[in-house]
Amino acid sequence: MQQVTLEPKKPKMPVVKPEAGFSVLVVDDEQDIAEAARDVIEQMVPHCHVETADSCAQGLDAMSRHPFDAVLVDYRMPAGNGFEFIRAARAAQPEVPVILMTAYGSIELATEAVNACHVDGFLAKPIDAQALAQAVEGAIHRGAGEPTSDEARLAW
Repeated sequence: MQQVTLEPKKPKMPVVKPEAGFSVLVVDDEQDIAEAARDVIEQMVPHCHVETADSCAQGLDAMSRHPFDAVLVDYRMPAGNGFEFIRAARAAQPEVPVILMTAYGSIELATEAVNACHVDGFLAKPIDAQALAQAVEGAIHRGAGEPTSDEARLAW
């Protein structure tokens, strides 16, 4: 299994979203993780552009500027947690699929995420690259109303 690496990446030039492509937002206060997730998604999910945000406020600002096909958010961040972000994000874009990522994964947290925040996926860090790509692809397709397998929903 390939793991998402946390090595610092060289800054990328902004990528223009293709007309027929998908747009994903990754919200994580750890820039290395957000950039690694972006790289994996853009390499493994066809026609996908990823924008990163390093705080809940920055993520909500991005969502106010344009819609996303899926959102990945870290559970623990210095200025707010993933649940607070999800509630605010759903107020802005009610139908957007959301995947919660955390290094503090537990059955209780996953249950609360699904029941209280209606997340579309739950990923425990360190995140396997294949699991990340499957979760994002599944969320995008669910957001478009297409059926997907349970594998794309929960990855431990």
